[in-house]
Amino acid sequence: MNAKLQYKHELCPWLKLKSLCLRFALFILVSLSAVSNAWPAAQSTQDTSLTFIQLDNHASTNATSIQSITYSFFNSTDCSGTGQGTKSGSFPNPSFTTDADLPLSLETEFTIPYLDLWEIGNTELGISATAMSGIKSIAVTFRSTTANTPQTNFSGSSFACIPISCTNGKCNLTSDDNIYVFILATTAKVGDPADGGIIASIGNGNNLIAASDESPNIKWWNFSYYPTTDASSLTDGADNTNKIMQVHAEPPPYQQKPPPPPAYAAWICNTYGSKGGYTGGWFLPAIDQLSAIVINLSLSGETYWSSTENDETSALSYKLGSGSKIYLKYFSLNVRCARTFVP
Repeated sequence: MNAKLQYKHELCPWLKLKSLCLRFALFILVSLSAVSNAWPAAQSTQDTSLTFIQLDNHASTNATSIQSITYSFFNSTDCSGTGQGTKSGSFPNPSFTTDADLPLSLETEFTIPYLDLWEIGNTELGISATAMSGIKSIAVTFRSTTANTPQTNFSGSSFACIPISCTNGKCNLTSDDNIYVFILATTAKVGDPADGGIIASIGNGNNLIAASDESPNIKWWNFSYYPTTDASSLTDGADNTNKIMQVHAEPPPYQQKPPPPPAYAAWICNTYGSKGGYTGGWFLPAIDQLSAIVINLSLSGETYWSSTENDETSALSYKLGSGSKIYLKYFSLNVRCARTFVP
């Protein structure tokens, strides 16, 4: 009996990476013999395909098409740690993003052949064939626009983390469950997962993503002396964070003992990294940014450091229901990092 392979809205299995052939195909049934004649020799008929299906969630804002797809490669099995590859200037970094124009239909499947992922990692991201054997997962992000915000939901994440095994020119699933449900919307809203965190503020110059988790009991400053950092902005946490980092990295000549471990608020955000390759661009929010995050996400019960300095010994904090307060820099409060995004 002749076995058959079924493909629904498949993305061009003989994919050429420069154009990526990202178009939906008609539903077809092909026999193994037909596949072996149509595909190049490197394509194994045993390769598995990644299947996605969109469910209806935000009826008025559901996307009607995918405009770009981003791939990030990891040595971990859960898309944590540093993304692999040498490509710079992409988002996140490193990753490979391709433009697309894929029409979406609710509850209609489409698949991505895994041979393509080897080519993307090896050719587009510069991961050597030897290093490709160490790849254990990829993060796949769909976007309804070519801007940075995916507005998707894979069980609370903005990307699907796919466990894979790569060898001899192809990458295959390491799990039998290859169906990933997602929701792609055309507009962002507070509370949606996006780019390694949660959309916390939109509009009024505060398009912010807050980190999904937070750090408790963190000091604003970690030296025994207290210089002024000039981190005085009420609205620009990224600039404040950079200024704090610069001053903390340059202790005065009279500092005799080694500096303490750098677990202070600005450092935590500057070095923060979330799964899916979103390991850059995070900062300690300024007081106006922090208040928007705390209020919009209803972060009750804790007091959070802002990056806005009050004077050489104190800085501003925020607590839901209490508003802004001044604390000495050596007090231990909570930290919630943030990054900006393009809605």
